Amino acid sequence: SHVFKQAAATSLPGITVVEFEDGQKSKFHNYWLRDHCKCEKCVHPVTYQRIIDPLEFEVDISPSKSTVSDGSLVVEWDNGAHKSVFPLAWLKKHSYDQKFTSTQQPKLKLWGSELENKIPSVPYDKVMNTDEGLFEWLQNISIYGLCAVSGVPPNGNVLFLFDSFFYYLYTCDTRKVLERIGPIRETHYGGFWEFTSGFEHGDLAYSTVNLPAHTDNTYYTDPAGLQLFHLLAMKGKGGEQVYVDGFNVAKQLKDLYPEAYETLSNLGTWANQAGDNEVFLRPSPGPYSVLNHDKAGNLFQVRYNNEDRSIINNLSFEEVPKYYSAIRKWMKLVRDPKNELIVPLKPGYLIALDNWRVMHARKEYSGSRTLSGGYIDRDYWTSKLRVLDGRVRGVDSRNEIL
Repeated sequence: SHVFKQAAATSLPGITVVEFEDGQKSKFHNYWLRDHCKCEKCVHPVTYQRIIDPLEFEVDISPSKSTVSDGSLVVEWDNGAHKSVFPLAWLKKHSYDQKFTSTQQPKLKLWGSELENKIPSVPYDKVMNTDEGLFEWLQNISIYGLCAVSGVPPNGNVLFLFDSFFYYLYTCDTRKVLERIGPIRETHYGGFWEFTSGFEHGDLAYSTVNLPAHTDNTYYTDPAGLQLFHLLAMKGKGGEQVYVDGFNVAKQLKDLYPEAYETLSNLGTWANQAGDNEVFLRPSPGPYSVLNHDKAGNLFQVRYNNEDRSIINNLSFEEVPKYYSAIRKWMKLVRDPKNELIVPLKPGYLIALDNWRVMHARKEYSGSRTLSGGYIDRDYWTSKLRVLDGRVRGVDSRNEIL
């Protein structure tokens, strides 16, 4: 257990050392502290935009005085002409000398077929009418990569009659759920879309054939962050959705075949969408890898769609067989039944996926069906999550992050 003591600040050449109440210490450069001043002269109180200019002060700036008072580090500059106040909790959260464990970010929960009948779900009324419900939905997506909304009105099988009035109601309510998060992303498929098997666009999604597991928009520089599916009507058999946790498969690949994992992290291949006469999409600069990592080496995005994979002409002679070997191992794991979550969609039951993590597939079907949905950019759904995270805790999350 920690021995709690009086927090303190010590000035050394070029740096300020903060000792927190639990006895842990962290060093901060004085230039960094001055640059991160949050007073109204340095950060606009309404827009939260930076007013301070890094050229306003010298690199070797030193505080006139540094003290700890009322749970904050108080730094005076220029003999008291300027004062910066940093809450100790904020300094600890943003420490770059010592990294302190953050308990705020919930850990990802990886899954496979065992999630059947256990998909996290939030009632429609709660999502639409409360901040807590919308937050619960989005936080589940951030943890699991998917979450359902149940009870999307109107309920029942009335849609099987293809009654245009109720069909319209259903469509509106599905769109409202998307718009509750943020702007719907426009693509060449439109914004909010409904598709059947009539090949309205040059894409296999607009057919009845089996679609293997994939993420959407691999042909975009910035694939949609969130995707929503809602079955409006079904007359026939089959067509179950299959969901695969790409992060879970990536972990298995890394454990079983580390060289294949490295290959799919470092070697990219082109993707394209050219089924519509007026569209020929390719990512820029591209080509992107199946497994994409941040600078700290953390996996943040899976981009995989075999159907939209394009010509492999960017790899060396030696790299081509390595790539094919790795992609075969990846595909076998993706299609392993233990990694497949099979979900029969039904009217009134809507599912949202993190398109940067969860792959989706569709089993072949007979008859006719209408599926609706749309995309939200990753920036918008994660933005809404940040806002709500603070709101449900009763704090302004901007003050914690900025």
